[in-house]
Amino acid sequence: ARLPYALAICKESLRLYPPAYFTGRKTLVDFTLGRYAIPGGTLVMLSPYTLHRRADYFADPLRFAPERFAAEHEGTFPRHAYIPFGGGPRVCIGNHFALMEMHLLLVTLAQQVTFTAHPGPVVAEPLVTLRPKGGLAMTVQHRDAQVAVSAAYAGQVG
Repeated sequence: ARLPYALAICKESLRLYPPAYFTGRKTLVDFTLGRYAIPGGTLVMLSPYTLHRRADYFADPLRFAPERFAAEHEGTFPRHAYIPFGGGPRVCIGNHFALMEMHLLLVTLAQQVTFTAHPGPVVAEPLVTLRPKGGLAMTVQHRDAQVAVSAAYAGQVG
């Protein structure tokens, strides 16, 4: 993929804040999960939000670390430890499109503006999807291409 670090930023964002923070499946048959007997017809819930914060899968799991998704770290956590769009036969059919759209939007915006988050905690609000409660306060500043070019060549003049 082109711009792999930007893609890693997207994947790490989805690890910390998966859009579907809970998902459920109804069991078809009786089975045993660990030490629990689960009867057929039971609704079993899974939280990608919680799964993605397991220290046995992700070192320092609350830290934003896009390098987890760098090519050289591929395969360092179990395949189903990272499921921001679900997994298996019921995985979100739009997962590749959503990730591509997120990646493209990040790269496009990062070329044009800078974002500075306002200080303070971000509280997650679980609605249909997971989102920041009350929005995300930030300052957005347009990048001035002329100033950036001038600054880059300032040391070479004279």
